[in-house]
Amino acid sequence: DTDSIQLTRASHSLHIDESFIWNGHRLYAFPHKAISRQSKENARWFFDQNEREKPRRLRRIREILDSMGADSWPPVIMTFNSGFSSMFLNWVASCDANEIPVRDRAIIFAMDKKCRDIAENNGFSVCYDEDSEILKTTGTAKQFGDPDFKKHMFFQNAVIQDMLEPGCDFLFQDVDIVWLKNPFEYFKQNNGYDMEFMFDGINSFHAPLHANTGFIYFRNRPVTRDFWKIIFENYDRTDQFGSQQSPLNKYLGLVSQRGLTINILPESLFANGHLFYSVPER
Repeated sequence: DTDSIQLTRASHSLHIDESFIWNGHRLYAFPHKAISRQSKENARWFFDQNEREKPRRLRRIREILDSMGADSWPPVIMTFNSGFSSMFLNWVASCDANEIPVRDRAIIFAMDKKCRDIAENNGFSVCYDEDSEILKTTGTAKQFGDPDFKKHMFFQNAVIQDMLEPGCDFLFQDVDIVWLKNPFEYFKQNNGYDMEFMFDGINSFHAPLHANTGFIYFRNRPVTRDFWKIIFENYDRTDQFGSQQSPLNKYLGLVSQRGLTINILPESLFANGHLFYSVPER
């Protein structure tokens, strides 16, 4: 287990243990700290495979970034398999309908051949490793929370880790989103934060900041890279929780205002699903 977290900004370090004060109360990020042997073994297998596959992904990422014009930065990245392709096409349709150019700035991390073909046929740059052992085990998720979905989360975390290496800012998003306006206009005018998250609505699972991990803007700074290294290297927590969002929010509670500056995006501009599902007629 990781019993402490180290974050660095400029020339000083911040030491953070796994408890924090919130609204005057001491909370513990992981009150049940024991991680199952199975989760640890699953994580070890993924990390071993990732060491082999990462150089191939990085080469392709750099090829795509090198081909992008200055107007296409920062990029937006997505990971999905063909089972979620209708959601991807819905996002594309929303961008086209609202005249938001995205094909020159998006990188699609395809998780199967059919997904690769769909993205390429719609004019997008694709990173796909046909020889990936990771994708052979992660590309079969059919819905959020099914047994293969947490495996999908490892690949997603690894891709974000890869994107932080070339040094560019970027937006990561899930595919179940539509754009009515270009979000990069907001991020361009709002440069004071290291990371920006959509608000997930108040719920006990994602306290204390209630950040939604399906829409994250990364400003590629040392402290941002330090934070994501914590998330990536603690994938066994993701395996244990069955999703990325709960453990990430726990770690955000540890690091907020202690080195990493976080913005929870305004719901009036970035509307998460909880605004609609709670009142279906909306």
